[in-house]
Amino acid sequence: MANVIDVVKEDHTPFVVVEQVDFSDMKEDFALAKKRLGNYEIINSIRHAFLHRKRLFFKNFQLTKKIKDKYPSMKNETNGLLDPGREIDLSQGHPTLTASWKLKSER
Repeated sequence: MANVIDVVKEDHTPFVVVEQVDFSDMKEDFALAKKRLGNYEIINSIRHAFLHRKRLFFKNFQLTKKIKDKYPSMKNETNGLLDPGREIDLSQGHPTLTASWKLKSER
C-alpha cells in the first residue's frame, strides 16, 4: 500500500487514509508502517457507531473535534435497527458484529 501511495504522491498531493486493524503489538511491522505511512490514530467505532471495532487510521491530515462530534456514538440505538423481534444481547457490552442473532422467543 505504501508503494502505491508513493506513486500517487509523485504527481498529486492527495489526502490519504489507510485503515488497518490494530497491529501495534507487532513492533517491527508497526514501526515500518509508521515510517512509511506517517501519522496514525486509533479509533474505536463505538465512539461513532454501534459496536466495538478498534482500528488504526494512518492519515496525512487531522480529524478535528468538530468533525468527530458530528458522528456521536449510536450504541444506545443498536437494537432499534434490527428486524422486529431480534435484539443483540448487550449484557456484556457492545460486541463486534457477529452472525449470532436470535429471536427473543428462541432464547
